[in-house]
Amino acid sequence: MVMNFIQLSAALVSFILGSTLLVLLANLFFPKMIVLGHHLLSPVAGAFYAMTVVSFIAVGVMPVVEYLANQKNINLTSTHWLLLYWVVNTGSVWLVGRFAGIVGMGITSWVVAVVLGLALDLVQGALMNHVVSKVKIG
Repeated sequence: MVMNFIQLSAALVSFILGSTLLVLLANLFFPKMIVLGHHLLSPVAGAFYAMTVVSFIAVGVMPVVEYLANQKNINLTSTHWLLLYWVVNTGSVWLVGRFAGIVGMGITSWVVAVVLGLALDLVQGALMNHVVSKVKIG
């Protein structure tokens, strides 16, 4: 299934909001592992900016993967998407964590990136099933 612009937009907005909420909760429970904000950004703004970057990467990967899968005649299952997005989210969280002074979110280690990437993967999967699937293809 190829996603249209409206569906990608719905995915982006829902990913930003859901991911920001997840990171704020993660910071609440694990404040020494996920640090939000700095001298110019509040913790909420840091979470929002960081998850906006992560969400843009996640949504940007969708059409590329769909195009490559169509070119190679590969039928991607939900397990394929789950594993792919675990890698994408882990990489993007790790990348955002390297630019903590700019984006406003820091992580203590790559293990945090892997666990947070999995949590983001599950949240994004639920959002895709609940929100984005409701948007009709034009």
